[in-house]
Amino acid sequence: MKEVKRFVFLIFGIIFLALGLVGVILPIIPGIPFFNTLAPICSGGTTAGLLVSPSFPALTGTEIVWTVVQQVNVTGATDGFGPAPAPITQTLTNITNNQGYVDYSLKSRLNGCESSSVIVRVYVNPKPKPVLK
Repeated sequence: MKEVKRFVFLIFGIIFLALGLVGVILPIIPGIPFFNTLAPICSGGTTAGLLVSPSFPALTGTEIVWTVVQQVNVTGATDGFGPAPAPITQTLTNITNNQGYVDYSLKSRLNGCESSSVIVRVYVNPKPKPVLK
């Protein structure tokens, strides 16, 4: 009896597909973002050179989403998003005499679907402090 039910279900499924009564909608997941490498910046400098684009498929309407994962010895990094390709333009300040950094998590987003994330690290050098003798 189970075989008869499976056969009937299969036949009706084929008929519905043939008539176009059943549609399959597959979400499009945007590609994982890629980014250019950025040389260390000086304290008070900007990340304006950090340009993030989605990899294939790069579709109209794709956004880049960045999240600050970690800041070490640095202030000024914030979460955000923008249309792809998106520059992350933030002024970062090193608050110590040692090199600091910010880790950003990057994702592409399209119609509510998100890609996997990648991490990019931006190094921030301290400003030299003169020593009087």
